[in-house]
This record gives sequence, C-alpha cells and structure tokens, in this order.
Amino acid sequence: ESQSVLRDKEDFFNNSDPNLIKSILPFEYDFVTNEDHDVMQETGHPKEHFDSYTKKEKEDITSDHIMLSMISSLKLQLMAKYTIGNCCSNFHLLLFHFLQSGCGAAQDNVGQCLQENEDAEFRLCCAWGKSEECTAKAAAVEKERQRLLNNSTNATNK
Repeated sequence: ESQSVLRDKEDFFNNSDPNLIKSILPFEYDFVTNEDHDVMQETGHPKEHFDSYTKKEKEDITSDHIMLSMISSLKLQLMAKYTIGNCCSNFHLLLFHFLQSGCGAAQDNVGQCLQENEDAEFRLCCAWGKSEECTAKAAAVEKERQRLLNNSTNATNK
C-alpha cells in the first residue's frame, strides 16, 4: 500500500464513530492491507528503489524485498470474490485476467475497473484520458495544485 493509503486508513479509524459506521454498514468490515511485506514503493517501477547516481539500493530494500512484496500482494488480491481496480495499471489488468480466468480463490470473481464506475465521483481517468470528463478533472486538479502552491508561496513570503 502507499503511505497515503495507510495514513487515510489510520485517519478513518481515528476519526470515525464506530456506532455510526455500524448503523450505515450492514456487515462487519476491516481494511486488508499488506503492511508486513509491502515495501511501499508506490509505483510499478522496482528500479526506482535504486539511486540513479550511485546505483546503490535505497534504504536497504533489495530486489528480494520487492519480489516478496509483489508476490504477497498478488496472493492477497487473488483471494477476493469482488475486485475493484485501477485499469490504467497493467498490474491490475493482469490481475483481472487471472481472476476472470479462474486463477483466484473464488470461482466467479466479479471485477470492476474504477474507470467504469457508475458514480462520477469515484470514476478514475488514466493519465492519457482525453474524454471531456477526464480533461475537466485534470484541469480541476491542476487548478487546485496551483492554488495550494500559491498559498504555500504566500505563507513562506510572510
């Protein structure tokens, strides 16, 4: 998992009223994460764990750590009956192919790409997405980034 996902998980548990959640959700829930073996590279590029100048591994993370992280994450994801994925990611596309071919624990996995989510709030756009919706979302994100950058610059200059 990325550091931001783990922070969000922690914030959710720290800031949520358990009774309110129980009244909304008709089932017990838990967040399943791979904190024990995930090296949290946050990318699909294992070479990013190496310093490009010195060619030495960063933070003592070896290729073995990265492979263990990937294999344990794959095993965890193959156990699901329902899967929601980011289909801009080749890893998620491969995972969906495995699951739909019967390689997972569930005989009939149900998968959904976030790019096809019915609710526009949760619908993702790939970096190369050129639809009107994706262009508008990218413009809104850039506008917010500029606003935050300007606020940060103004605060620094005071």
